[in-house]
Amino acid sequence: MIPELDFEMPPEAQRGKLSTVEGVLLRAAEELQALQEERMKVDPETAKTFDRFFIKLKSCAKGNVSFTFILDDLAGNNFIENLFAPSSDPALTVKFYDRTPEQQVSLGFLAESTAGEEESEHGGGGEVRIERTEKTKYIPAETRRESHEQRVVIMQLLKVPVRKLLSPR
Repeated sequence: MIPELDFEMPPEAQRGKLSTVEGVLLRAAEELQALQEERMKVDPETAKTFDRFFIKLKSCAKGNVSFTFILDDLAGNNFIENLFAPSSDPALTVKFYDRTPEQQVSLGFLAESTAGEEESEHGGGGEVRIERTEKTKYIPAETRRESHEQRVVIMQLLKVPVRKLLSPR
């Protein structure tokens, strides 16, 4: 996101790319310019506005203009190199925050509740307990996870023949 240009790219726009800030901005300009010829035919005024925007965006990419580059990284997969390491970079600000439940679901860290699952919170540590029971094939089991963390504890479901479950012990 570049607030000075009122420009924001969706997270999936350049997924899986290794690049510099300059590369990210130039690639965004290229992708937006791909339809510029068609835009010019349909709406010349909008196309001229885009042309002015491309000049500003490329100027930022080349370092001719100072700007703010905000990288909001839900998954924590991005990295901006600190050229002053081990000292702190005076031009870089890092803020940490807890993901919203919607963000957790979009990343696959939380499953959306479905019928047959009961969720209840235990303790003050944010632990979520999900109990699942399938009466005919599986022994009851539970999964535990800590919210807002990438640590996952996986508990195994044991497949047991139905007659063992039904036979007296």
